[in-house]
Amino acid sequence: MANQLPELVALKLEQSMRKLDIDARCGETVTKVSQSTNGYHAVLGNGEQLSVDEVLVCAGLAPNIALAKQTGLATNRGICVDELMQTSEKNIYALGDCAEFGGQVRAYLQPAVVSASALAKTLLGEPTSVVLPNMMIKVKTPKYPIQIAGISSDNHVSRWNLDIQADGIVAKAYNDQEAMIGFVATQDKTKQAFPLLRELSA
Repeated sequence: MANQLPELVALKLEQSMRKLDIDARCGETVTKVSQSTNGYHAVLGNGEQLSVDEVLVCAGLAPNIALAKQTGLATNRGICVDELMQTSEKNIYALGDCAEFGGQVRAYLQPAVVSASALAKTLLGEPTSVVLPNMMIKVKTPKYPIQIAGISSDNHVSRWNLDIQADGIVAKAYNDQEAMIGFVATQDKTKQAFPLLRELSA
């Protein structure tokens, strides 16, 4: 989430977790977990030790680019591909969770399906560029729902325009040309997500 949420929205999500007595330790790693008589013993990267009842591992998605690097393919966060899903090496293609297209790794079903459909045509002799529509991502945190669309990662956003209300936040992302490229809506403001998506697609 750190790559997709403006800092204020991330802070509000963290605060909503704390209201549920969830002790959120952001930016910290777990270096060791061992079983104890009453549950588990966890050691954090900063040396802090915790006694916990259960351990749930949510590793997220990180593209495995080790083999691509060894073969000399261009990589960044993922395996870099062009609009045809072709890597830096002719006749080698990548798509799905490992592919970085337009500077982004889109580890979601819809981009993979759209990319696979275009790539199938390309491989059958009809070069077809991948054109991804603006897509909505729903963060299903019941006490603090969030919807994200377009581009919202900090390395692509020049500025955020925040509309902060008691019932939620609408954060619009803009690029260097002052064009809206993405948005984040929270709480009751998620009702505005589809009109915002239409605005983004206009």
